[in-house]
Amino acid sequence: MLLQASADDDCYAAGGVKNQAGEDRQTRNYLIVGQDGEGRWIARDRLGLKAGIFSSFASALHFAKDEAAAAHAAVILSSAPIELGVQL
Repeated sequence: MLLQASADDDCYAAGGVKNQAGEDRQTRNYLIVGQDGEGRWIARDRLGLKAGIFSSFASALHFAKDEAAAAHAAVILSSAPIELGVQL
């Protein structure tokens, strides 16, 4: 499943967030793909346990799709900046 999110989408709201299918995003497995504030491509899971920095959108999406297939998860494309979620 591939979903697209924007800064105005409810996935950026606080609290019991629902996706386009009406499922709670806090309990459903998903990976999000987008760029950070410096333009690097990021792919990460909901908990930040699986993540990476990529040189291209295609590479980030490939990683996310492979991980999503193994975890029965959705892939969300974000137009808003995202962060890796770990301290480097």
